Amino acid sequence: MPAATVLYKAREITEHLIESRFVASVFKVKVVTPLRLADESERFPVVYATDSDEFFGGLSTLAYELQLLAETPRFILVAIGYGMPVRPICFVCGIYSTTRLGFISNR
Repeated sequence: MPAATVLYKAREITEHLIESRFVASVFKVKVVTPLRLADESERFPVVYATDSDEFFGGLSTLAYELQLLAETPRFILVAIGYGMPVRPICFVCGIYSTTRLGFISNR
């Protein structure tokens, strides 16, 4: 009797732009799905990462390697970013800044 063939879907990264109904912003949402059965019959936990514009590459690589080495069960990574060229970077003294600061001085 021949062995049954199991088909898998490779890890995928998809990107979605979602306009908020509550704030004047469009969010860039990246979804990383793990290696899975082709018939999509498996279910996975979801890990949400906010402010992911700067760190998506590292988060995605870390998720992949942890799953590859069986350090964690397979999961879906949902990374939520701001989706705009200038985004809030730092919160200083209660003032939201949309510029990058090279340094912060106490002077």
